[in-house]
Amino acid sequence: MCSGGADLVCLNYSIALSPASLELAAISSQIISLLRSPTADPNYLFVTAVSPAEVAAKPSAKIYLENRQRAIETHISSPNLSPKTTAFLKSVGDLNGLRLAVYQGKASAQDRDAFFAQSKETWTTQIRNTLDTLESLIGGGGESATAGPYTLGDQLSLADLHLMAWLANIVFLAGGQKEKEGIDALETKIGGGWKVGEKLGAFWDASLLRPSFNKVYAAGLH
Repeated sequence: MCSGGADLVCLNYSIALSPASLELAAISSQIISLLRSPTADPNYLFVTAVSPAEVAAKPSAKIYLENRQRAIETHISSPNLSPKTTAFLKSVGDLNGLRLAVYQGKASAQDRDAFFAQSKETWTTQIRNTLDTLESLIGGGGESATAGPYTLGDQLSLADLHLMAWLANIVFLAGGQKEKEGIDALETKIGGGWKVGEKLGAFWDASLLRPSFNKVYAAGLH
C-alpha cells in the first residue's frame, strides 16, 4: 500500500505497468479477463482427472476438495444468509460434492465417467482454446503491434504479471518443470498434435529469465 514518501515510487511503478496506448490497454484487459474466466481457473484444473489412476495419484486434490466442502457447509449453516446466497452456496457445494465423491470412490459409474470426460474436455478444448487466444493477443495488432517478448512489447505490464503466474501454474499441473522445455508439457497434456505458439513460448522463455520469477518459484513451479 502506498503512503507518504512512497506515493511517488508507487505512482511510477503503476505508470511503468500501464499500457502505452488505448489499443494495448484493451488487449491487456482481454488477457486479464481471459485468465480470470471459469474455464481457465487453475483451482479446477488442479482437481481434474481423466482416469482412476490419475485420481489415485492426486491425494492433495482430494484433501483440497474435502476442505472446500467443509468450508461450504460451514457457510451454508451460518445464520441470516439471504435465499440467493444460500442457493448459490448449495449449487457450489453440490458440484464440489460430486467431484469429491469421485476422489472418495463413492461416485456412481455414470458420474465418475462424466467427470473424467469433462476433465478431458477442459484440457483438450477449453485450455487449448485459451492458449490459442493468448497466442493471438500477445503482441497486439494494427499500429500497436509489438515484437514482445511480453504481452504488450518489451516492457513488463500488468497483464504479464497475471500471465506469468497463470502459465506457471498450468505448466506445473501439466507436469512441466521450471525450465525452457517445461512448457512442452502442455503439448503432451492437450494432445492431438497441438503445439505451443511461438509468442507464448517466447513469453515463457522471458519469464524464466526474470529474477522475480525465479525468486517466487525458487523451489519449483506450483
